[in-house]
Amino acid sequence: MADQDTGNGQKRSGFTRRQMMTGAGGVALAGLAGCIGGEKRNGGDDSTQGNVSWSWWNQVANYPFIEDMNAEFEADHPNTSVKYNGIPGSVDQYNQKVKAQIAAGEESDVMMLTTRTYAELAREKQLKNLKPLVNQDDEMKLADYIGDFSDTVFQPDEDTVYGLPTGVGTLVMYYNTQMYADAGWDEPPSTWDELRNALTDLKKNGVDVPYFLPFGKSAARMFWNFANQKGPGIMNDDYTECVVANDANVEALEYTINLHNEGLLKYSTEVELQNYSRTFGAGNTATTMGGPWVYADSERNDNEDIAGTTLIPSRTKGGPSGGVYTSKVFSMSNQPSDEQTAWELEKYLAHGKGVDHFVNAGTGLSYLAEDEDHPVYDEKPVMKDHAEQLKHARLLYYGPKTTNIINKIVPQLQAAQLKNKAPRKALEDAQKVINNEVLG
Repeated sequence: MADQDTGNGQKRSGFTRRQMMTGAGGVALAGLAGCIGGEKRNGGDDSTQGNVSWSWWNQVANYPFIEDMNAEFEADHPNTSVKYNGIPGSVDQYNQKVKAQIAAGEESDVMMLTTRTYAELAREKQLKNLKPLVNQDDEMKLADYIGDFSDTVFQPDEDTVYGLPTGVGTLVMYYNTQMYADAGWDEPPSTWDELRNALTDLKKNGVDVPYFLPFGKSAARMFWNFANQKGPGIMNDDYTECVVANDANVEALEYTINLHNEGLLKYSTEVELQNYSRTFGAGNTATTMGGPWVYADSERNDNEDIAGTTLIPSRTKGGPSGGVYTSKVFSMSNQPSDEQTAWELEKYLAHGKGVDHFVNAGTGLSYLAEDEDHPVYDEKPVMKDHAEQLKHARLLYYGPKTTNIINKIVPQLQAAQLKNKAPRKALEDAQKVINNEVLG
């Protein structure tokens, strides 16, 4: 999977047209709500008028900044009124509701979509082509985004743009700085061997849960991250063949299982709280992998001062950190109530001042090139580490049947973790089922 040159000497991995991304649900980072001042974002357009609406998975209780965003947009566009349509339920329920609304012609003017849903709607041409609006706009250009926009899933061809990316999410390794220091580790481990040694020292120092690995749908988290450090990954380049049973992936799975066998890693089924984020936040585990919500749980327990973050340990010193990332996308209805007003809202949310609100609230990273050193990253080092991980991560996307593929792999990983199958046999079985039943 090829890296993309960002134009400033840095790389982003795998954000390509083939990779119609799985979405990340919004992740609240407590204590970060609010907006950042400044004039760097595009502002108002007095030519817009009328009512305009947008929708997202309903997290209004967690995201009070949404009201601030709507008020700010209305202030910048005095002749408009914004309605936010929060859709309750799970992310999957949100996706189904949006698709049902589009089928009935009842969708919002602008929609934040997970990229699985975006990919489906884009293939069916059920989203507005934004390219003509981009061409006539003098406040933004597609080159403002990281990498070559023409090689992203959001621009299927030179005349078509179906969405603007935002809310990029990465996973990093969280570690309890006090526990690590007490075990003789003033700096976090950076390689697999160092991680094993650190967990061994933590166990010797009386830490009951040196590493917490979720065992539900997130059971594969360590595997996905380590699998992107070496070898062909999960699928071939055009997503027509599963290659998950390669030697590098077998090695990654064996590594996690060996940590468990040595008592250095526990599954959620073996820990009282059974939730890795809350367990870390409460100070009951020394290490886990997760997003900014882990820091939020630490804040809720007044443990933010000992919540350290670092890049995912690599196989060898100086080797690639790997990791996975997800993204969300703002798209427009094919029949907006007012096209120009909807476009101004789309720009505000995915390119303008609205981006600052999302970043400041910890709901995801900006995908604008100018935001690689966003002010929030200095205010909250945890966000800086998440942004740094993005430079190494690959997209958590395995083709149009991503969900089915993941659902076939996870049970096999669990079978290996429970010692019901050898690691290689488990991955070979997953690969066979995916190639014969899911893709065949």
